[in-house]
Amino acid sequence: MNLESKFSPSDLMKFFTSPFEVWVDLYSAKVDGKLFQKDPEDPLMALISKLGDRHEKLVLDNFNSEHSIHPRVWLNRKLSRSSVTIIPEGSKEDKILATLEAMKRGDEIIYQASLENEKFYGKADFLVKKKGKSKFGNYFYEALDAKLARNGKPEHIIQLLVYSELLEKTQETKPEKAYLVYGNFGSQEIELKNYASFYEAFKEKFLKFHKEFDPKIVPNPALFSNWGLYSEYAKKILHEDNNLSLIAGIRQSQILKLGEAGIETLDTLVSSESLKKVGLPLKVLARLKLQADIQLKSLKNSKLEYQLLPHDENGLGLFALPPKNKHDLFFDLESNTLQTPRAIHYLWGFAEDSNKRKFSRFWAHHEGQMKKALEDFIDEISKRLSKDSKMHVYHYGAFEVNTLKSLVSFFSTREDELDHLLRNNVFVDLFKIVKQAFCIGAEGYGLKDIEPLYREDRTEEVKGGAESMIQYEIWIQTNELSQDESDSKILKEIMEYNREDCFSLIDLTNWMRKEQNKNKLFYVSAAEEELKPTPIDIAYELKSQFSDKFSDKFNYPHIEFLTDLCLYHKRELKPMWWRYFDMLSSEDEDLELDLDCLANAVKTGNEIPVKRSIAYEYKFDKFQESKIKKDDSVKIKSNPELSVTLHSIDSEKGIFELKSTKELPNLVSLIPYNHVPPKVIEESLLNITKRYYETEKIKPCLETFFKKERPTLKNDRESNLINWGKDILSSSIAVISAMQETTLCIQGPPGSGKTYVGARAIAELIKAGKTVGISSNSHKAINNIIEELITVMDDTKLKGEIIKIDGNKDEPLYQNKRIKRLDNVKEISFSEGVKVFGGTAWAMCNSIMKDKLDYLFVDEAGQVSVANLVGMSQATKNIVLIGDQMQLSQPAKGVHPGSAGLSSLKFFLDDAATIPNDKGILLSGTHRLHPEICDFISNEVYEGRLSSEGESKNRTLKISKGNKSITKEAGILYVPINHSGNSQASLEEADSISEIINDLTKCEKYDTSEKAFKKISHQDILVVAPYNHQVRLLQEKLPKGIDVGTVDKFQGREAEIVILSMTSSDIFEAPRGIDFLMEKNRLNVAVTRAKTLAIIVGSDDLHQPEAKSIKNMEIQNFYISLIKHAS
Repeated sequence: MNLESKFSPSDLMKFFTSPFEVWVDLYSAKVDGKLFQKDPEDPLMALISKLGDRHEKLVLDNFNSEHSIHPRVWLNRKLSRSSVTIIPEGSKEDKILATLEAMKRGDEIIYQASLENEKFYGKADFLVKKKGKSKFGNYFYEALDAKLARNGKPEHIIQLLVYSELLEKTQETKPEKAYLVYGNFGSQEIELKNYASFYEAFKEKFLKFHKEFDPKIVPNPALFSNWGLYSEYAKKILHEDNNLSLIAGIRQSQILKLGEAGIETLDTLVSSESLKKVGLPLKVLARLKLQADIQLKSLKNSKLEYQLLPHDENGLGLFALPPKNKHDLFFDLESNTLQTPRAIHYLWGFAEDSNKRKFSRFWAHHEGQMKKALEDFIDEISKRLSKDSKMHVYHYGAFEVNTLKSLVSFFSTREDELDHLLRNNVFVDLFKIVKQAFCIGAEGYGLKDIEPLYREDRTEEVKGGAESMIQYEIWIQTNELSQDESDSKILKEIMEYNREDCFSLIDLTNWMRKEQNKNKLFYVSAAEEELKPTPIDIAYELKSQFSDKFSDKFNYPHIEFLTDLCLYHKRELKPMWWRYFDMLSSEDEDLELDLDCLANAVKTGNEIPVKRSIAYEYKFDKFQESKIKKDDSVKIKSNPELSVTLHSIDSEKGIFELKSTKELPNLVSLIPYNHVPPKVIEESLLNITKRYYETEKIKPCLETFFKKERPTLKNDRESNLINWGKDILSSSIAVISAMQETTLCIQGPPGSGKTYVGARAIAELIKAGKTVGISSNSHKAINNIIEELITVMDDTKLKGEIIKIDGNKDEPLYQNKRIKRLDNVKEISFSEGVKVFGGTAWAMCNSIMKDKLDYLFVDEAGQVSVANLVGMSQATKNIVLIGDQMQLSQPAKGVHPGSAGLSSLKFFLDDAATIPNDKGILLSGTHRLHPEICDFISNEVYEGRLSSEGESKNRTLKISKGNKSITKEAGILYVPINHSGNSQASLEEADSISEIINDLTKCEKYDTSEKAFKKISHQDILVVAPYNHQVRLLQEKLPKGIDVGTVDKFQGREAEIVILSMTSSDIFEAPRGIDFLMEKNRLNVAVTRAKTLAIIVGSDDLHQPEAKSIKNMEIQNFYISLIKHAS
């Protein structure tokens, strides 16, 4: 292939962002160059291109500067002014030769380096020299690219991977890393292996597309999210075809389901008599049909039509629109996301509609001004609210309020004030009211889309948010001295646009009030707290008190982190309350899709007396996803004053019972209200922080933890902790026994026996006269270790009593004579015979437990927050963290500064997949996983450090003759199933799994205990699905005795064969997103439940290389690797 016909990295990038544009370009080049017309030049893209070229030159200048700070980040050495080699312009062949010569010479940095291989030719911004081996000598090169953006995008990673592939060909060494320099001169180091499988799959798709290009197969624009430079053409085709994608709010999966039923246009949808055969809920279909009908009427009448929707529920739609108040504000933000490390919200506009319309604004051109604008704006609202508790702040969409939430946490200011405003429903989202109240004949529900209903066309120069950002960028580049609209034409135009947005909110509100009055749909006040002054929080007081020590890193290296931890639970609770009030204002249909809720349940009439209460039975859709479980406290949405308890729930039958002393409504939607006050943990954290402030000292075990150091050990002799004994168990016990007021981490991958090791280590400590605590987030995890410990104590005739604080009284474990269960930690008496105490952080943080333990074992430490661990440290001299950060975690709900929101293991190990041998102990042998499973998991998850041990290699299946679905005796097997439009359930996969199980029961497994093959039974199989909807479907389809559940249910379980149903057809429409469906930790847990064979059943579309973010790309990379290995 000659150089001119080779593909470039830009070709790959364009194909990634818009395959539609690439098809049109190919058609124009090969068939007809006049058929398709490109869009007019986009001023934003032109500006970005210009700024990008300028940024690249600035990076070059920075490399050449004597005062360059950035090369040290990548090279760890200072460069001279002559360190950069610039490849001169010329033919591609000349530039390739010049680059090769520079690489042979070992030049430090090569700018505009030209590289090639058999398929690609590319010109990298920079090549950076590194120490290592290549064909040139004791050095090699890695690629560095300059990008104007604030953050990296998937296409940037693809570009770097092409350059790295070309580098590998040139220098015969594969680069492990590449680098991005952003518009703010921040940089990012890219670990290429984290994206390699994604890239290979994408490159294969790209080459196949070009090889098999067929001009007769014209792509449907509706199937693409980005039309590139042909958006006007694509829109024209969609309108000519009357395509379903024009329906406001329709989802791709819904288009596919309608298409399968022969409905492909708005007209056919509106005219369809029966829609029962379409695999969508009838309510959804009715709304789509109404939306299509109103849009068609609007087109026919050349006027924006609308229809008032039924208002069956108080507090929603026009019921949620408050009456006019002279103190009301109408709020809109303008934001710039191009070059700054975080978005700069440069214009805070707000209007009032009292006697005369008035507009005010705060300009904020940098973070300092943004903080001031935030404080001034919240203070303005608070001042107005103090004058009249009935005032509100109106906005359109979630952006403004989400921004306020993010900024108060980022700047650590006005957090309580905003919390107070949110709890009292001061903010009114007009977008939500419009969506709940009206069906409008526009193709979208943006403010500009619906303005023809209530106001004339705009006349100001700036007409959209993107255009506002362009103008703002131009203002930045002109270096005007002006800071506001008083002497800047550009800022004046931006201000006028923002003012019109605010006035538009006033007009919309007034128009809806007329509709409200006309239809007698008067305001129903939502649940709100009593308005009272915000209490001064002692943790905030301390933060203010300690702030003078924040800069004294020598004497107080931990003071700022400790004060952040003191506020951890407060930050965690705020989103819970915000979300609670948001759920109260949501439609029941929306709550049906909310995992935390249980909606539209109907009373059956069955009532059961329970002590002094009544348990009322309700029927609900058994396919509804919900986390609500037995004994949870819940609120009834229609009457939030009622607090009730879920007495029982049968998800398979779709029945639950609510326990209450009062009569309950016939129709209920349940909202979670589980709240255990963290006061005791906060008090422990505050005491630890105050002591540190007063004495400059914290416990040595915390010092080790904060500094992420090797544990302090008595007679420390061998740097590799694995070598402290003859095997892992004896090494673990030896190291734990030698701990001297320190912290140790024991990482236990799947099947490595962390409970086994932990229990035996505790037994040895009991023998040595030590007092031990066992804690975790869940009582189940604590009880697992206690149960194993009791077995060890019984086997070794070891004396000692165990006290367990709280937990389910009916747990069979508590029948054992060795264990005494207490309702409350305050009931503890510290007698000589008690050697072990089990309890959650609420018990271990209680002052009664202060300094009572020699050791605290924290199980599932990957789910225990740093704040809880630090609080519990008051009870102990030594901390042993047991867990695996590569399995299921418990992410923080709030926004926390720095590392304050991390789990204990995540904090201690940073981003390491395994703990180094000199810092902790990795239980590196798994007795569960067959080598064919273990090898993949080890290489992809555990840095190649996990190995299969014992009898695991002998576990195989004997496959029956004629078996079509089971093609492997052991390992990981992929079974592809064709389906489309599925999100939470897939009948196709359920049918396939039923056939697979039928085939499995004709096979035999090797029983390692009896050294013989035995027929596979239903008890040998676990079936895992991501969503409860699919779990219910599988339970209906599969034979009785097959255990079916979610990944969360099966953590800690194992079986000979595990079948994983991926369920969703499309990664972008999967409930809870790709981050949930394909998360490495979650898939790791699912696959590693299998001892012999893991079977993955899913749609081929799921492992197509498509991603909307670098994070998505990395997540999908693992799944693509998994499917490639399993195929």
